[in-house]
Amino acid sequence: MEEEQQRLYDTALEEIERNKGEEYSYDDARELVDQGKTMASGSWKMQVDDQGVGCGSVSY
Repeated sequence: MEEEQQRLYDTALEEIERNKGEEYSYDDARELVDQGKTMASGSWKMQVDDQGVGCGSVSY
């Protein structure tokens, strides 16, 4: 049973790795946000609004 769970876990990680998109360092992401882009990572999002750069948790 534990081997099957590990296999399912490994398969899920491989799928995430294939579909995750481009990776950015924090500094590069911050620079893109300063240019008006929105950056997201997991449940976090960073973007510019009328009060400046904001970072917060995204609810689904």
